[in-house]
Amino acid sequence: MPNQNRGTDYQYDFIDYLDIAVYGSEGQGVLEVVPKEITASDFKSEQEYITIRHAMDELNLYCLYGEDNAQSNLSVTKSEGLSGGDMITLSIQKKPDLGGLSMNLEDYEYTVSELGEGKTVDLFNDSAVIFYGLAGTNAVGAYRLAKQGSLPEEIREHIIYAASTRETALKENVSIIQASARLDEEFLNANRYYNLPIYLKRHNFNASAEQETVLDVIVGPIDFHGDEAKEAVRLALENRFTGVTALSGDTGYRIDMIGNVQQSTGVSGEAAYDYFVTLHGVSSDGRETAFSSTVRMVMLHDDVVIMKASEPYYTKFSALQNPYSGSYEVLAEYYQPLMQVMPEPAEPLQEEEAASETAVPQETEEQS
Repeated sequence: MPNQNRGTDYQYDFIDYLDIAVYGSEGQGVLEVVPKEITASDFKSEQEYITIRHAMDELNLYCLYGEDNAQSNLSVTKSEGLSGGDMITLSIQKKPDLGGLSMNLEDYEYTVSELGEGKTVDLFNDSAVIFYGLAGTNAVGAYRLAKQGSLPEEIREHIIYAASTRETALKENVSIIQASARLDEEFLNANRYYNLPIYLKRHNFNASAEQETVLDVIVGPIDFHGDEAKEAVRLALENRFTGVTALSGDTGYRIDMIGNVQQSTGVSGEAAYDYFVTLHGVSSDGRETAFSSTVRMVMLHDDVVIMKASEPYYTKFSALQNPYSGSYEVLAEYYQPLMQVMPEPAEPLQEEEAASETAVPQETEEQS
């Protein structure tokens, strides 16, 4: 496989065994170099194939943007922020044993061309993430997307967000939240995520792009005095517990009803956002029992957000007490079936049929 552009003084050329590609948009291109698959049919003899194959395996020539290339013997002058016309020099850092064969190991110059016209996006700016927290605490981390953005769903679902605050306590429109975003490691390892119509800026595993954003929403304990809040809570609880199976001993109980929602009295800080929800469960053989769950809920933009909820645990409706103060306040009672079809009631018997079925037989003269 002589490389005609590099002269005929060598039997082989290392560049013939590499795939070189640049992905990304203009000014944001990234370089990828990976070894080609080679077979014995590419060589004059089996011995030459074995020698070259062994040499290429030993050199381990690759360059993957943003990843650990420490084991590679390939050096490149530039691998990111590429534009059309950029010249990249590829160099071999180690001289392999070629067993008498000649191979061109001199530097190779590669010219960048045909970069895509896709949009380069940032995981924050495209998704428009809103971070918020609990007033008077430093508990930051809950978030929601203000818009879907242009990122494909396959990417959005693999973004991991984290946030913290420099303040000891969050204050409305004053506190600064420091946030980070990254793509999870399994997704990065399995996908050439930059070879897409939409190109992503690289977010490393251990170091993330960061931005500061002013906290724009302070949430507080939910006000149950309005029917609108109660309905939002009911829907949020339905979405959380529909289809959940709770265990009591070795028996599984399907949660089918929400009971009352309770809040501790005289509690402040993060505990003020904890609500105790009673649940009703039924087993496959018809047995019933009561469960409870500690649910942390906040009201955000008229939506109830469940930040976390414990798995349902066995309890008694009449004896449920708040673990903080031993007392609780019932804020709302539902006892409504969760999204399920109730059985149709049996049709009543017709009057004549009912009368005939309930009539007492009279004795005849012969019988008497």
